Amino acid sequence: MDSIKSIQKGAEMKYQPDTSFRFIAIQSPAAAKDPTTRRLARSHAIKQAIRAKRELQERQNAKSPSITHESPHNKTAGSPSSTTSALSPSSKLFDLQTIDASRLKALIKQNSERQAAEPVFSLQEDVVEFQAFESVFLTGVDDPALLNAVMLTFALGVTDGNINQECLGYLNRATKSIRERMDRPENAASVAVIGAILLLAGVEARLGMRSQVQLHMKAIHQLLQLCSDENIYLNGSIKRAIFWQDLNCAVIAGSPRLFDHTTFVELEWRRDPFTPNFYTLSPGFRARAHLFPDEFIRVLEDTHALQCIRDSPNFGCRDTGEMMRYDSHQGSVQSRLVDLPKDSLFLECCYLAIYISACQLCSKAWKALAIPGHLSTVLLEKLRQADINGVWDDDPDLFLWLLYTGGAYLSTGPTRSAYIALINQKLSYGFGSPYKSMPTVLRIFKMFVWSGEAFSAEVERFWAETNKTQLGTYDRE
Repeated sequence: MDSIKSIQKGAEMKYQPDTSFRFIAIQSPAAAKDPTTRRLARSHAIKQAIRAKRELQERQNAKSPSITHESPHNKTAGSPSSTTSALSPSSKLFDLQTIDASRLKALIKQNSERQAAEPVFSLQEDVVEFQAFESVFLTGVDDPALLNAVMLTFALGVTDGNINQECLGYLNRATKSIRERMDRPENAASVAVIGAILLLAGVEARLGMRSQVQLHMKAIHQLLQLCSDENIYLNGSIKRAIFWQDLNCAVIAGSPRLFDHTTFVELEWRRDPFTPNFYTLSPGFRARAHLFPDEFIRVLEDTHALQCIRDSPNFGCRDTGEMMRYDSHQGSVQSRLVDLPKDSLFLECCYLAIYISACQLCSKAWKALAIPGHLSTVLLEKLRQADINGVWDDDPDLFLWLLYTGGAYLSTGPTRSAYIALINQKLSYGFGSPYKSMPTVLRIFKMFVWSGEAFSAEVERFWAETNKTQLGTYDRE
């Protein structure tokens, strides 16, 4: 804490106000109260303060290192193979005086090994450029608010969402720093502060702190308005981070959404007119189209296009432009799903399964989020409720697809075991032996949502576990 205070104090001592002034004439005391005059004065003051701050940051940029992503293609013989992210001596991540560098490095390594993730930025090896830390924040963690928010996110990632004393320390310091910055708008209007607030909101969503999530997302909204008023540039990656964090907080914590897939032009997405055959219903959904509202049918068609693109031989995870479009495509699908009216348990289960499927169709960074696991737990509860009411009695194929979609992508644990128990119960008493065949499971999946590239390994492992067999002992199609 003392070291952070000393850095803040040092920054204040180094700060030199800009000597250029703009004269605003005031002809009378009443004019001083004029809204336009007051806004001009405030705008000028904020712009000058931001300009001075940026000049200070530019002078300090060379003094601190950053998070770098170690690509398998860039490793040298002497580079450590156990770490997917490293601290580069010439990077801009953090000021060594403000934090224990070895602790940060350890947390980065642990998060990478556990494939912990959240939607603001990613540490995954196969991450494309727009998801990388430097692309989102355009700087290192030389801001105390962002620094502590990053450390909190990393620390929580290795405790399975349990707040310990270390997490509390980062949380308190980040909150204090953000509060101080929000008291002075010229200090708050920055990508670093927006990023810090987004990270705090993500932590609070995982902890079920809905009111705090709302508070912080409203602060983001205010900062965006300030940046717009003062013509402060925000890069596309931070806007994507805002959209995804807002959506994920709504899904996990139930907070009201302030942003959607139409908010930022950087996330605008339309169907590709050159691949019209992609945007169609799969056979299973086509046969049940009369059960779905029109907007959900369009979402199903767009999800089918996602899987077609994912399985395309030309699909490249490292092409930034391609992945940004794919990311916007996914965002449109999931954003619309969340907004659809939940008129029945049947529809809710279908919405949840499509959302989970869309998560699995994308990069490892998104598959590792807490969202799919959270939705699988919700889906299990909804499936049980609907089963009690006999909803699935006349449609065992759809029920089997829903059960496998909910259970196959989970890590080992109580929820996965509960899915297996429910499948075995229904297979034994309701469906009959044909549904225990792996080829039958694959046939059913292909009727609804299927990607061999994204789904096959998890589905096959889940089938083997469900049937208490070893992989490779069944006849493949």
